Amino acid sequence: MIRVLTLTLLALVGCETAVTRAFEAEPDADLSDEAVSDALLLVSTPPEVESQAWAITLLLLREEWPDPDCPTVVEGQGGLRVTGGCTSRSGVTYEGDLSLVTGSIGGGGGASGGGASGGFGSGRPPSVSLSAYRFAITRPASCIPDETGEGSGDGVEIIRVDGTFEASANAFDLDLLFEGGVENDDPACQQGMTRWGARYAGRIDQQPWPGTDFFPQHGRGELIVSPYGRFDARTDDLLVTTCTAGPITGHTALTSASGSAELDHEACGGLDWLEE
Repeated sequence: MIRVLTLTLLALVGCETAVTRAFEAEPDADLSDEAVSDALLLVSTPPEVESQAWAITLLLLREEWPDPDCPTVVEGQGGLRVTGGCTSRSGVTYEGDLSLVTGSIGGGGGASGGGASGGFGSGRPPSVSLSAYRFAITRPASCIPDETGEGSGDGVEIIRVDGTFEASANAFDLDLLFEGGVENDDPACQQGMTRWGARYAGRIDQQPWPGTDFFPQHGRGELIVSPYGRFDARTDDLLVTTCTAGPITGHTALTSASGSAELDHEACGGLDWLEE
């Protein structure tokens, strides 16, 4: 159960507009390329999508705020509100607004639908409500020379988050865009930006698969995965078990303007594995 923290609601319409613009501008993934479709099929199931959203959430939760004057941070009862529009004493620039509330850490199996019976994840807070409005952190970063070893100069590390992420034990909903990486004026420095976005919803059935203790997962929506681009993803009847090779059954389908790709999940011998 989420412990309520009194926070001013952010301009969610603006967040949705920013995310929508990003999806409209993103090129379509080339699913006619087998290497591209194979790579995207592996990261487009409900547990993989939710795991990426949690990775972004944990990145923000672990952020430190050493300057008491910048940004403005209000913490309490399982959540925090961060307001930017300033530069800290150490030269870190903060922009936008961030609201983040989580459930009690360590309570049960985390954001899961039955623990070992195939939930979205484990070891996480059982719930989260994240809302970011043009939130960005830009901090100085030293050059990491490329293979030539000749790079020098100073660059910046950038984190940008826009949109929302809502998760409970058995469902999650995403309208989120994340960008992160390092930029440097010297081309001999290692650099590059990663972009990931999701307008996607996932859920876990309340009833287990017949004859088992495992709960089917479903997910549907639109994703951006750099460097590939934008595509639609749908997964039905995904069964994630204690089999370490991955889901033992289920179907994932991807579509974009360039075509489509499909995958029937069957690791550890498929459903026959449950009978062994």
